[in-house]
Amino acid sequence: MKAVRLLLLTVWLAFFAISALASGIYLAGPLKDPLWYLHCAPPADSSRSAQNYQLIDFSQFYQAGQLALSPQAHQVYDPAIQNAWAARLIAPCKPDKIFYNQSVPFLYVLLIPFGKLAYNQAYVLWCLTTMAFALGALAWLVARVGFLRGWALLLFLSGVIACLPFYLTIWHGQTTFLLTGIFALFALFVMQKRNALAGLMLALSTFKPQYMLPFVALAFGLGRGALVLYLLLFESLLMACAAIFIGPENIIGYPHVLAGAESSSNFVGVNPQIMASVRGVLSAFLPHQAAMVVTVTLLLATLVPLTLVARSLLRQTAKSPIYLEACRWLLAFTFVLALIVSPHTHYFDCLLLAVPAALTLPTVDLAALLFKRGPLVEVLSLAHRLWCIVLLLFPLLSWPINFMPASRVVEGELFLAINILLAALAAWQIRHIFSHAQPAISAGDDVWHT
Repeated sequence: MKAVRLLLLTVWLAFFAISALASGIYLAGPLKDPLWYLHCAPPADSSRSAQNYQLIDFSQFYQAGQLALSPQAHQVYDPAIQNAWAARLIAPCKPDKIFYNQSVPFLYVLLIPFGKLAYNQAYVLWCLTTMAFALGALAWLVARVGFLRGWALLLFLSGVIACLPFYLTIWHGQTTFLLTGIFALFALFVMQKRNALAGLMLALSTFKPQYMLPFVALAFGLGRGALVLYLLLFESLLMACAAIFIGPENIIGYPHVLAGAESSSNFVGVNPQIMASVRGVLSAFLPHQAAMVVTVTLLLATLVPLTLVARSLLRQTAKSPIYLEACRWLLAFTFVLALIVSPHTHYFDCLLLAVPAALTLPTVDLAALLFKRGPLVEVLSLAHRLWCIVLLLFPLLSWPINFMPASRVVEGELFLAINILLAALAAWQIRHIFSHAQPAISAGDDVWHT
């Protein structure tokens, strides 16, 4: 067993070193070449001029920080204004399509400091600060309500860094690091019954509003109506702050902006056919708008059952020692469900799996889980053990999925399949918890604790 464990650890450290090096090399590129963004995205059609380029996602956020203080601040959602800004950024090159920025209004205010910097400096600072926030929040979540300690916690964080969604978040300059950190704190505050702070985190998470509704349903099911009230309060304050900079008309009209952008195929950046959610599958054989409607309908259809399951669990475990364990797994299930039924889930959004992993992983000893060895693993249910194995293998699986010789539609379907498997295992574990069959797990029981 020790030999197998040592072999797996050696393989893992080599894999981590390679993936972390890849992320580091890419992140260092803009510091050497301030115009790196003109070379990172080749023309979509090889027959076109090499002067046509697509901007990375960070350009949207950099644009937001600059437009929020510009004379066009009240026209930030006007496609013509956005396209003119992009054209100035990459002149004399031209963008292939309008890279439409549909960011939530308050994000424009939060990004103002980054808009004051040079583009390459803002990109690197954005990635580093949000990355540190995500890793710090995950570590705090594990330390306060999780099970991993010492080397086990460090190995867990290395898994987060080594997975493909982590690299893709850097590559795109996406907001997923920020979202992961916010949701890690949200999960922590829910577990600690700190409704005001949990409501604040959920309000901040709405810069990707597609993930909010399942957590609202969960809050109602757990009897946390106060959390939802705090969500509404803080969301109102955030929007009021945004209105000062970009005007109340953009706050009122934002739902229309979001719906129009998500159902359109005229803008770069939506790409519904390659999403890692049910929308990706539906978009393969339905018009984009129809796929969007069906996905939103499915999302809404999950809310009542989720609320009822949480309510049932609350009634049965409220005064039981397993209440926190039940909340832990309901949160884990909700995170995976949100990824599956979201109208907008790309590969990098699967980094959110780090939050349910932080909540539920009792060990990072893959050998013990595979061979069911050791007192810690022996008490785990089959569902919990399989759940852990899938999560621990995810960083290794994510890279070949992305680079496999298949269409990007198939890649999205494989990420979706992993999330569906995890949702099924989490549901199985929740059912298992009702039987009170699994003994309590103590923090620090992992072989990598010391």
